[in-house]
Amino acid sequence: MPWRRVSGPVIVRCRRGVNVGNLSAERCSSRGRGEERDRKKIMEADVIADLQRKLKETEQERLKAAQYGLQLVESQNELQNQLDKCRNEMTALAESYEQEKYTLQREVELKSRMLESLSSECEAIKQQQKMHLEKLEETLSRSHGQEVNELKKKLETLKAELDEARLSEKQLKHKVDHQQELLSSKSKEMQIMCT
Repeated sequence: MPWRRVSGPVIVRCRRGVNVGNLSAERCSSRGRGEERDRKKIMEADVIADLQRKLKETEQERLKAAQYGLQLVESQNELQNQLDKCRNEMTALAESYEQEKYTLQREVELKSRMLESLSSECEAIKQQQKMHLEKLEETLSRSHGQEVNELKKKLETLKAELDEARLSEKQLKHKVDHQQELLSSKSKEMQIMCT
């Protein structure tokens, strides 16, 4: 129950409902101040307890935040490691690709030079074969012409010999016929003379 300052005789209701009369206001006021201090101490204790509770909660939150931050750091480190691993793999693949690309380019260049060389050789062989064929055709043409001329000459010679042989045969046949006629005539004369 709150304390009140009154005029005249003071009747104070003290602890346990006892009425105390004719007490000075200063004494009651002193007791009130003591209780006020007690209440303040209790309030301060409550405040301190509340602050301690809040501090504990804050510490717990800070601990949770630190754990969460540590988890984030670990996760970030793991992600960084994975990223480094991927980067290394990509670098290795890129280097392997570049090496394979360089090797293929060298191989293509080498085969291109070989193809050009073979094409040149093939063209040279074709030209040589063409020239050889032309010379062979020319030689065969000349040889054929010579053979034809020789055969013509032989044919003409054979014709002349054949004509001469036919003429000789005709002449010989004529002589044979003449001799047969003479023989027949002589035979008839012999028969006449014998009769």
